[in-house]
Amino acid sequence: MAGRLGVDLAQWLVAQGYTDADFRVTPRGALLMERWGVAAAQSLTARPCIDTSQRLPHMGGELGNALCSAFFANGWIARVGDTRAGEPTARGIKAFSAASFDVARAMSMHPDSLGVEDA
Repeated sequence: MAGRLGVDLAQWLVAQGYTDADFRVTPRGALLMERWGVAAAQSLTARPCIDTSQRLPHMGGELGNALCSAFFANGWIARVGDTRAGEPTARGIKAFSAASFDVARAMSMHPDSLGVEDA
C-alpha cells in the first residue's frame, strides 16, 4: 500500500508498536489487523518499500497488500476515478479514528499527495 496514506499508516503502525521497523507484526498488531479484516497477519510477509512520490517507506509485501485489500473491501478507501489511487471515505476516517490513527489529519497535512495506491 503506497501513497501518502500508505506512508503515514506505516509510520503510525511502527510508532504505536503494532509492527517493528521491518513491519513484522507484533501480537498487539495482530489483534488490530484482525479487527481490520486481516486474519493471521503475523504469518504474512512484509517489507519496507520506498514510495517514489513520498520518498519514505510504505509497507510492501503480502501484509501491505492484505491491508489495502481489506480497506477497499471494508469501504474505508474508495477508488479515485479509473486510477489505482484511492482516498479515505467517511466510513474509513471513522474506522481509522477508532484505532487512534488520525487519517483526516494525516491527509490534510499533505493535500498535494492525497490517497493510496495499491502496490
